[in-house]
Amino acid sequence: MVPIALLAFRRGWVAGLITGALVGMVKFFFGGEMVHPIQMLLDYPFSYAMLGFGAFLYASKTQNKATKIASIWGGLLVGIALCLAIRTTSGAVWFGSYAPEGTPATLYSLIYNATYLIPEYVITALVVTLLANGAPQLFQQNAGAYRRI
Repeated sequence: MVPIALLAFRRGWVAGLITGALVGMVKFFFGGEMVHPIQMLLDYPFSYAMLGFGAFLYASKTQNKATKIASIWGGLLVGIALCLAIRTTSGAVWFGSYAPEGTPATLYSLIYNATYLIPEYVITALVVTLLANGAPQLFQQNAGAYRRI
């Protein structure tokens, strides 16, 4: 998740969406599970794309360090929340039969996905915060740099 976040914060949320979708497809091709084509799209390219979408909150133009850090944590939270919503929906529809007797499929899917997405959010936010403080040049939006040959 850190590379998706870094690219999204540096190049913008559109680049983050594209990068996340590509990462999701790579993860699918290297060990993903497909029960249904729509499930595969939701669990892989769409949910990973949402991780990059959180960069729309990033305050890159501000000089205030606290505002930048808050926008990193807020943007990552939005991305994780959208990812969680998509994966919860997919899990409830296609994997709801794994829920214990008497447990609603949506609740089971939400708890299951939250158990790994919340820690991943915290770890990623901490790593990205450390990078923002220690290597701020990684967050400079130099749009023309990739055009050089």
